[in-house]
Amino acid sequence: MKINEDLTLQFDQADAATWYKLIEKELKGKPFDETLLKHAPEGIIIKPYYTKDDLTESANKFHDFLLEAKPALGWDSAVTIFTSNFDEAKLQLALALSKGAESIIIEHEFSDAQLQELLADVDGDFVKVYVNLKGKNSDLQRAITSGGTYFDPIGNALLMGEFNQKLEAETLEIDADCIKVDARYLQWAGANVVEELAYTLAWSLEYLLAQKQQNGTINSSSFLVNFSTKTAYFQEIAKLRAFRILWDMLLRQEAFSNSTSGQPRIHAETARHQFGAKDLQSNILRSAMQAMAAVSGLADSCSVVAFDAAALPISEFSHRIAANIHYMLKYEAHLDKVNDPLGGSF
Repeated sequence: MKINEDLTLQFDQADAATWYKLIEKELKGKPFDETLLKHAPEGIIIKPYYTKDDLTESANKFHDFLLEAKPALGWDSAVTIFTSNFDEAKLQLALALSKGAESIIIEHEFSDAQLQELLADVDGDFVKVYVNLKGKNSDLQRAITSGGTYFDPIGNALLMGEFNQKLEAETLEIDADCIKVDARYLQWAGANVVEELAYTLAWSLEYLLAQKQQNGTINSSSFLVNFSTKTAYFQEIAKLRAFRILWDMLLRQEAFSNSTSGQPRIHAETARHQFGAKDLQSNILRSAMQAMAAVSGLADSCSVVAFDAAALPISEFSHRIAANIHYMLKYEAHLDKVNDPLGGSF
């Protein structure tokens, strides 16, 4: 075999009809439509396989756009620290750094002194840090050299059931590092993919309009949009990709005609609400599928939640397994070496 030989030439080309005949044979008389077609809550029929015959002219156009929207290969291996216990947060951060985390998200609002202590051992040249912060704290913002503080008053209102107008006004006056849109809350509340996209865009639009009113322009790169990815593989991939396309359409509207376009940073977290609390090891399989959907959907970063997150405190072993899922996708599947895993390059 020659080094430059095209190995694909050794295999017969298979179209959709060929795959269908093979599957029909394996089903041994069972009806294909009733056995393998899945009817998603969004009203979409999910097939068990897709070929180039399913592509349309618009799909090819969107594929080219997605490659431009996210030109960088790969994703940041991230860890989300969601505990409110300071000692537990210190332990989780130390474990994350020891396992090679490239991005850290600290969700709980710790005191300034505690945050300074947490960030003391983080090298900003290698690790991005995002900290949930209400109000102005210039000292802390200057201390974070890569990543930044983020604000999400609408997200806070969804959690607390109360919208603080004063806080929103104060937030938008601050030169925020990031404006966060935490779409996970929508999925946790039972929204399907279409509803997630619709409400996330409306949520983003509120912040975009407020940002333009405050600064006279908008900055897409200041947005951190946080999604949760479930085990519904194709739907979750389509959700992340569709959001980039819809964001671009949103910025093309007349209200933003004189503003800087671009894409927000999209972060995906594996859906911990799908985890089982009794058979914890089965959550590893869920996490792997959820993470693969996230990176195949072209997320900029991905957090793999520890498989025993439903049984705190999280163990060191589960942290290692979460990191290993990133390693598997990067160094065994090589999904970070191609510009679009589902565009024919994987």
